[in-house]
Amino acid sequence: MPAEFCPRQIVFEIPGSPGVLVTATEDGSGGIDFIVDVQDGATITGDLRGLFFDFVDESKLAGLDITDGSGVITETRVEPNSVIDLGNGANMKGATKQSFDIGIEFGTQGIGHGDDIHDPVSFTVTNDAGDLTLDDIAHQRFGARVTSTGSPDGSRSGSEKLIVIAPAAPDANDDGYTIFEDNSTGLDDPSKTPTDYVMNVLANDTDGDGDPLTIISIHEQPDHGTVSITDGGTTITYTPELDYAGQVTFEYCVSDGNGGQDHATVTIDLTPVADVPLFDVVVEGTDNVNEVLITVTVDQDDADGSEFMDSLTTSLLPAGVTIAPVSVDPPGQPASISQAFLLTMALDHDYDFDLTFTGTAEEMVGGDQQTGTYVVPILYEYNSTTVAAEFNAVDQSIWSTGNEFTFNDNRFFGVDTGPFGGQIGPSWLYAGIDGDFMAGFQSNLHFEGGDIDATADYDITVETNYNKTVDTLLIDTGTLFQGAIFDTVGPQGSYTLDFLWDLYLAAYVGVDISVDLFVTEIGWTDRFDFTALDTDGSVNLIDLNSDDLEFGFTFPSPFDSVSLDFAWPNITTNGTVPTGMSTGESNDFFTLTLDMDQLLSQLLFGGVNPFDIDFDLFGGIFNFGLELLDFDLLGSLNFVQNFDLNLGDLVGTFAFENGSSQSFTIGDSIQVSNALDIDAGGDNDGIVEFTFTVAPAADLTNETLLQFNVGYNLDLFTVEFSYDIEVDSDTFTFGPLVDLGDSVPVTDVPVYDETFALNIVADSFSFGA
Repeated sequence: MPAEFCPRQIVFEIPGSPGVLVTATEDGSGGIDFIVDVQDGATITGDLRGLFFDFVDESKLAGLDITDGSGVITETRVEPNSVIDLGNGANMKGATKQSFDIGIEFGTQGIGHGDDIHDPVSFTVTNDAGDLTLDDIAHQRFGARVTSTGSPDGSRSGSEKLIVIAPAAPDANDDGYTIFEDNSTGLDDPSKTPTDYVMNVLANDTDGDGDPLTIISIHEQPDHGTVSITDGGTTITYTPELDYAGQVTFEYCVSDGNGGQDHATVTIDLTPVADVPLFDVVVEGTDNVNEVLITVTVDQDDADGSEFMDSLTTSLLPAGVTIAPVSVDPPGQPASISQAFLLTMALDHDYDFDLTFTGTAEEMVGGDQQTGTYVVPILYEYNSTTVAAEFNAVDQSIWSTGNEFTFNDNRFFGVDTGPFGGQIGPSWLYAGIDGDFMAGFQSNLHFEGGDIDATADYDITVETNYNKTVDTLLIDTGTLFQGAIFDTVGPQGSYTLDFLWDLYLAAYVGVDISVDLFVTEIGWTDRFDFTALDTDGSVNLIDLNSDDLEFGFTFPSPFDSVSLDFAWPNITTNGTVPTGMSTGESNDFFTLTLDMDQLLSQLLFGGVNPFDIDFDLFGGIFNFGLELLDFDLLGSLNFVQNFDLNLGDLVGTFAFENGSSQSFTIGDSIQVSNALDIDAGGDNDGIVEFTFTVAPAADLTNETLLQFNVGYNLDLFTVEFSYDIEVDSDTFTFGPLVDLGDSVPVTDVPVYDETFALNIVADSFSFGA
């Protein structure tokens, strides 16, 4: 059985030569263990023969028993105030007149019997009550009988009877303390840094002699935390183990500095204090820009695992925002809660708020709770921008995809010498000519195959939903067609031929004479110029333009009732969208006219038209022409063009500021993650910029027909009056009295019918989010 730590004990010496050292120790069972030792040395020794002492409370002497621990006790006597002589020289007579309560004899008289007792001897004193303490011998007389004193190597003829008053032993009393976990200030003060707790354990410890007590040792460190002796042995400092809650005990030893000691037990109860839970939060986007997936893991943060997670809740949300689930209340007492929360915001709105998660940890013992929070900033921006866009097709062909076909031929037929000249004679007398001769024909031919010009107006709307919390950007686009117009012009051209001349011819003579007369130089210089020819100009020989190009002729008799007329077929159309249709007819480029009244006169009246009457008055000064009937039948050809412009989606490319691009159709959406990387790859100004370069997809259908027409003209009674006098002449026409006519198409022949893409110039529109 291990020795008791720091038993209550007194150690004192009964002074003499040699003295006797007495050690009295409580045995922990209501008895007192004694060790008595003659303090012999190299020059002095003695034979211990007896030990006498008193009890404070003589009632405890009942049933007192002395147990020999060394086998040298030869007699014991217990009699209150009656023990002074045990016989054989073991007595205290002469040293005191007052008898003792207890006497113990060691060995036999004289050292010659082989029992020279100078080494420590031990015995234990108990009583029937088993309630003996050192307090029973405190301040009581102790007497020692030592014989055969002297030198260990010489004469030992001396003896002594020694008496001393025994000191009192310290009385250390158990201590109890209650503190909060980690020595925090309270339940509302969780800590992750344990602080020292200083205990004045001596406050309830006493010493009967009034000696100051000092803490001299700690038996063992507690199971949780550490203790140390502080303040010069007057206090003990406890450093808690992180997050430990429960009870710890340890023992300490005190000394009075005069051979007395005692121990006591300190009990510290640490009240559980819930710690702030730990959060681990992962914020992610989903396939939907208006959603945020937040995975929250919250753990109890008590190192001894004495806590559990009671709940996990979310804060109130703005209107239009939902979260699922709203809270988590797990069954049992889990150490951790892990939950994925789906935050959903309404599209096309702005949001800027803090989403707060609150985790509650609870102590399993005591029920103290502590909350921790984690804030997720939510930032969601919506923008809508509408721009007016005008798209144009300029000078595009009406026959196929691409620009209008044009042909130009400009050339000069003739002589053009360019500047020429020459000089003859020496340098002091010379003559020469300069000239430039150009003469010839300038031919200019220009032809256009027909073109269309179109303008289409749209409103383009771009909406951005930017979830800045997860850096996801959704771009929605839309269009509103406002209308379109287009014009077509058929083939046209022109030709001019001009005679040009530019003639120049000039001559000159000159002298350049100088004479050196030694001292001075004299000379004569002069030049004479004259122009022989200097003229330029032009004469237009041919000037044809499709806008007014026409000609015709009448057949000779007897077919002079038939005439043919030719003209360039000029044709234009215009249309609007959404109808998208335009129709135009050219003028009649071929017309056959049959003069019926003239034909009848040839067939029936020998060529004299009875419907035309002509006569003069006053010798021809006045002339009257009466046309009673003019009836013509007509046959003609012209072109008809029908155009159908069909506008489709706005198509083109979509480009981010970092250079990435893709094909895109307005009306579609695009969603990108890590949008700020795009800005970082661009101008890094915090705005994600992008550009649409689009144009309407357009098809043009050209249906060209050759149309055959028949018609008539009927004029009744037309009068033509003219006069011719010396001072004036003029002609007047009246009528016809009846003017009828019509022309109707009788059939048409398809000439061209194709549908092809119409190139419309793309435009660019830039936006940012």
